[in-house]
Amino acid sequence: MSTRTPRNAGNTGNTGTTRNTANVGISRNTGNTANPGNAGNTRNTGSSGNAGNTTSTGNTGTAGAAKTVSPLFSAEIEVYIKLKPSVEAALRKKKRTNPSSLPSYFRDWDFDLWNNADAHPKAVQKRCVTTAVKAIIDSALGDNNGWGCEADFGLKDDWLRLGPDAEARKWWGIKINTPLRSVSEEWQVPTDIVWEELGEKFDFWIDESCSFHVHVAPGPTRQNRYTLDQIVRMAKGTYFWEHALSQLVPQSRKWNEFALPNNTIFAGDEYIGVPDKGWAPLFAKIDRLAAISETKLLDSLKGGETRKGWTANVSTNFCPLYERGTIEFRRQGGVASTLSTTRCILLAVTLHMSALRYNFDKASTRKDYPDGEELIKELAGCVKKLPETCHGTRFVYWLNWCQESYGASPKDYTAAQINIREEAHRKGAIPPNQRPYDRFAEPCPPGAMVLPAYVTPSSTATNTAPQARQGTAAAAQGRGGAASGRGGASGGRGGAAGGRGGAAQGSSTTPGRGGTATGGRGGGAAASGRGGTATGGREGGTASGRGGGASAGGAPARTTAGARTGGGMTTRLPERLAASSSTAPAAGQRRRQQGDGS
Repeated sequence: MSTRTPRNAGNTGNTGTTRNTANVGISRNTGNTANPGNAGNTRNTGSSGNAGNTTSTGNTGTAGAAKTVSPLFSAEIEVYIKLKPSVEAALRKKKRTNPSSLPSYFRDWDFDLWNNADAHPKAVQKRCVTTAVKAIIDSALGDNNGWGCEADFGLKDDWLRLGPDAEARKWWGIKINTPLRSVSEEWQVPTDIVWEELGEKFDFWIDESCSFHVHVAPGPTRQNRYTLDQIVRMAKGTYFWEHALSQLVPQSRKWNEFALPNNTIFAGDEYIGVPDKGWAPLFAKIDRLAAISETKLLDSLKGGETRKGWTANVSTNFCPLYERGTIEFRRQGGVASTLSTTRCILLAVTLHMSALRYNFDKASTRKDYPDGEELIKELAGCVKKLPETCHGTRFVYWLNWCQESYGASPKDYTAAQINIREEAHRKGAIPPNQRPYDRFAEPCPPGAMVLPAYVTPSSTATNTAPQARQGTAAAAQGRGGAASGRGGASGGRGGAAGGRGGAAQGSSTTPGRGGTATGGRGGGAAASGRGGTATGGREGGTASGRGGGASAGGAPARTTAGARTGGGMTTRLPERLAASSSTAPAAGQRRRQQGDGS
């Protein structure tokens, strides 16, 4: 039985703990004595001992309540993957010389098939891709590990063209499913193993089309289902923290057609009326339906009162309650590293915990929407009640980073920035300093269009130098144009002020049911949109897929990844021109992220 010492760059007090791949429950010491109770989060010093902290402005309504049980969770990870060029070259050679030595999924893999091929060959290819991913996971974690992989047809990989010409169309969209686990288990270890093992054979890419969903159950066992009282509390928490949560997620997730605010399908008038009438009418409506029956309440929470009927495409999805016994949190963007995966899971789990412990009777007299700062203080108190297996990620530091990055302003990161940051997390390195920008009002910051080295390698076994030069020199890569969507500079489905990922949409900064300044389906931005200024059509773009997206930021803390997952060379692509004549930064521009510990 082999053991492996995991990479543990941020936790020097824990370098000797071995990881047992045959038994992931025997694993590294997540007690993290150097960081007890998340003490590294210095911005939360006013929120210690937060269970009954009525003097903390961020938690005035939290009851001093009962002991919290350990909830269960599972996650769905949407990501694009592509065989590393060196791995593909080795597989090609084996396929020619000794095909019987390859597993069937690599024998059947068409290394020359592009992601814009016809439906049938693509379906065959995706079976090979998902089977390979599942086999790699099983080899690392053992049989009956509960992890799964499936093709994600919601990820439009036929629009993704990224990297040198020979490699640009070999990206495939998949969804990796984790098993339902307790937060009291050593759940971070298998997550790390999966990302590490897959990273040895595949490159990763996420953009704003990728999302990260977390299912949560009350626990501590699978037999413990949500009670009616808990469902009522989850519903109230969903509405109470809606505006605050929108300040912690990227622009593409503030108003997303697959994760809309819950007030778009139920209790919209009551939600909009909070500044005039307070929270009491909305909470009373939930209580009245619960008094009738659990079925009546859930029907309304699922959208049964709307013309379209039930929908799962809301921020907090109650549809899985009867089938899976879980409530799904759908608001977060894509992840491509252990650290980001862990932090996003903790966000969903602590939102669940907050709803079950918060004093909504006291909050009903308020006539305001809590903001991101108040939510961070509340979640800081919740994470302290979780077992040691959930500590060591600098969770509260990351929440503050999210608020500073996204907050109430229409700022975001390009997909290139996001994937460079995720690559650093996978390597266990400190991410580079990056700053978000308003894609409609500010020039693209220097370096924001520099792709990760693994996307544009200088030379590989399967790419000639001319091919590499063509791939890096082209102004059109990924899914989006410099300042356009499918059409021109300000038209089509994704112009500078319209299309899929607009900065000022929905309830991103102002609670309500509809969008603000720019309607439509969002604005294609500097590295987003679906068409390029130089090429038009589906392809084209300056740096990335559909544009900015979601990711985790901040210092790596206990991120665990090795140096096998990328190089150090970068390639600069054209940066888009400013959307206005002014090149000065907007007033109140948020400070740059200052590396580890800032």
